[in-house]
Amino acid sequence: MARRLERLSPDALGIVMAARPQLAASTTSALGAFDELVTNATDIELDRQRRARRKPSGSLKNAVRDVEDMYDRAKEEGENVWTEAKPRHLVGLYAKLHESVYGVLPIEVDGVAFAGAVSAARTMLDREFEGDVLKMLGFMRWVWSRERWREADRRRRGGEGRDYRVGWRLQFASRALFTDWRVALMREHRGRHDRRAR
Repeated sequence: MARRLERLSPDALGIVMAARPQLAASTTSALGAFDELVTNATDIELDRQRRARRKPSGSLKNAVRDVEDMYDRAKEEGENVWTEAKPRHLVGLYAKLHESVYGVLPIEVDGVAFAGAVSAARTMLDREFEGDVLKMLGFMRWVWSRERWREADRRRRGGEGRDYRVGWRLQFASRALFTDWRVALMREHRGRHDRRAR
């Protein structure tokens, strides 16, 4: 009987259940137990994911720690400390900036994706900044200064536009932010030039 019920459409199953009240009661209780089992399993999995995502693992964790050390050294020794930064440090810096603006580390950069983010940071550093880490840091500073202001504005407006954030692909792989930065530099240069002409 159970195999025949599996092949029935939901409408036909309702007719069979109405015709057989005892079968309907036992199937309903089995479905309720199944729903409860799925709900419990989902809750357990969500709890496991929350615990696992609280702290970054391995590579990202080390990169973030190195960035924090470099930041402390830069306070004492000056900004030239950052010339030692490697692409993995740029990803660690991205993660710290993300956390400072949005309140959470970008866990999508953790694990296997960390290598992809480092590769994208290396490509951007080489292609767009000719290997000059300080110039790339200037770009990142601009991106996150602007994003800090925009996030504060989103909060003031009650969450409007909150689905936007700077992900690692936008930071390192997309050329959209890089172009925005170049436009901002050009506008700033023109503004200075226009003020001098007056």
